Amino acid sequence: MLFQGQGRVNEASGGSELPESKKLSVGRSWLSAKLERIWRSHQDVELNEGDLGMLPDERGVGEIGSDESNASRDRGQRAKHHRLVATTSRCRRRRRKPAAPALRTMAGRGRNGFEDDDVNPFAGGSVPPASNSRLSPLSHEPAGFYNVDIPMDSTKDKKKEKELQAMEAELNKREKELQRREEAASRAGIVIEEKNWPPLFPLIHHNISNEIPIHLQKMQYLAFSSFLGIAACLFFNIIATTTAWIKGEGVMVWLLAIIYFISGVPGAYVLWYRPLYNAMRTESALKFGWFFLFYMIHIIFCVWSAVSPPFPFKGNSLTGILPAIDVITKSAIVGIFYFVGFGLFCLESLLSIAVIQQVYMYFRGSGKAQEMKQQAARGALSSAF
Repeated sequence: MLFQGQGRVNEASGGSELPESKKLSVGRSWLSAKLERIWRSHQDVELNEGDLGMLPDERGVGEIGSDESNASRDRGQRAKHHRLVATTSRCRRRRRKPAAPALRTMAGRGRNGFEDDDVNPFAGGSVPPASNSRLSPLSHEPAGFYNVDIPMDSTKDKKKEKELQAMEAELNKREKELQRREEAASRAGIVIEEKNWPPLFPLIHHNISNEIPIHLQKMQYLAFSSFLGIAACLFFNIIATTTAWIKGEGVMVWLLAIIYFISGVPGAYVLWYRPLYNAMRTESALKFGWFFLFYMIHIIFCVWSAVSPPFPFKGNSLTGILPAIDVITKSAIVGIFYFVGFGLFCLESLLSIAVIQQVYMYFRGSGKAQEMKQQAARGALSSAF
């Protein structure tokens, strides 16, 4: 029989040789179908024999009374039936995976999942409530279950409370004092300036874009570049004198360079840059005069540092042209540092001359010179009388 199935497989494939896996799959399908036909024919035979062959009126008395033989025959038939069903089930499992339980349950029903397609489970207008839809309530815990005894020292609590009250009163007093000072300053016309420069560590108030008129901002930025330039020159002077100290020039030149930087940068800000900033912001003629006086001293210092004669400063404490020529014969590295410092002081001198030239042209063109003369005359008369 299996050879006949193999022949049918070859005929179905048109006589061509199939792969081994395809042959096995087709053979299993044919065997499963054959077993199912055998089982169905056997069922039909059993039904025909039960319905037609063994009617009660055709059996004899002995046959009617032999219950044990009938029971044994039924058990044999049922065992044979179970063996056929098991064989068919194994063949079907080999062909495909078993369906999910829910799908097997719904397979024999209609499109809506019930025995009859016309049945509407919601025809009553509402869904019947589930029998176990409510959960049983939890048992009540005794009130003392959540009570926790926290020992508290009333004396310490009162002491801490008094301290907090005293601190709060002190803060309120300081806040009122600060508010009173701010109000007094605003009535007197004093502007409280917030420190905002340098950005990482604010030390001064500096806001050219918002406080200086637009036509004067370029001039103010040029003066600010001059201030940063003198700071850079004095800082590089420290580096150059440090290399000279390492090469044997002595510690005195390094200490003098530190003094120049510590006194020069804040002095430049207080003596000439801040007066110019306020003069640009308030258009004050006297502050312009203050700026001219100390900015001339600044230019003289820059030119002197670029030359750096041996008096009145001791040794090679400034990176001028004369110290650079002196130290380059002893150490080339130190000489290079000193020549770089000499170049920085030259650039600062030229920038400072350009700044004072522009400020003076604005000062003369805007009439601030005549105003300053009038204010100076009024001040002299008031001091004389």
